[in-house]
Order: sequence, then structure tokens, then C-alpha cells
Amino acid sequence: ADIIASLMLSVIAWSSLIVNKPFTKQYAKQSVAKEYWQTKRFHQINTHLTLLWACCFSLMALLGILSLLDIGKREWVGEILPILIIVIALWLSLWYPEKMRQKKNGDWGVITLPRLSDLHKLECMSSTISYRTIGHGSVVVLLLVFELV
Repeated sequence: ADIIASLMLSVIAWSSLIVNKPFTKQYAKQSVAKEYWQTKRFHQINTHLTLLWACCFSLMALLGILSLLDIGKREWVGEILPILIIVIALWLSLWYPEKMRQKKNGDWGVITLPRLSDLHKLECMSSTISYRTIGHGSVVVLLLVFELV
């Protein structure tokens, strides 16, 4: 059953990469603000995470087959390595997105400065305008940033 489950998860992960719809996106959307879902970085992070899990599931299936064929020490190959692989993949799944968020342009490509307010949203006709404020008084500068996806 473990081998079949790992093989099926592997097929799902690799297939989602082939059609350019990483399966991790659906889980990432539960913890990432909606305004970032269409960004290039969000897609890139989820592509890398899906690749990580596809390799993880494939390796676990291979280890299960090796254990079934009694190649190597059964306990090490069939039980310890798969758990170690999952723990490493889970850790990387938490570490990598955070590292990528901090890597370039502040938080997910949105400019960050000390004392910059949280992201505000203003619904306007058929679109949403997001903005941040700094300081007090009248508006001095309005920067418009467009990202083509």
C-alpha cells in the first residue's frame, strides 16, 4: 500500500509540473494573501516545492520497491529513510518560501521601508488598488507599480 500511495502521489506531482500547474499552489493559497497568487514569484516557489515533493514521492516509491525486493537492510531502506526524506521535505517546504520572500525586493516584490503601513486595499470599479502609507499629513508621492504576468 505504501508503494502504491507513493507512486500515485509521484504521478500527481510530476503531472502537475508537466501541465505547469504545481499541486502545492492549492495549499499555499491557504496561507498566502490573495494579491500574491498571480505573481511570478508565487508560481516559481510552488514549482520548486512541487519538484521537491515529486522527487520525494518518487524516492519513497523506489525505496519501498527495494525493501519489497529485500535489497539492502529492510529496516533502514523501508522505514528509516522514508521518514527521514519526509522530515527533510517538510523542513524545506517551510524554509524555502520564507527564504525566497526575503531574498529580493522585501516582501514578495512589494517595497518595504521602516514605518511603512500594512497593505491597504481600495476597490475601484472592476479592479483593486493596493497601497501603503508612511508618515502623516497630505499625500506627497504615489508610486504605481504594474506586474505583467
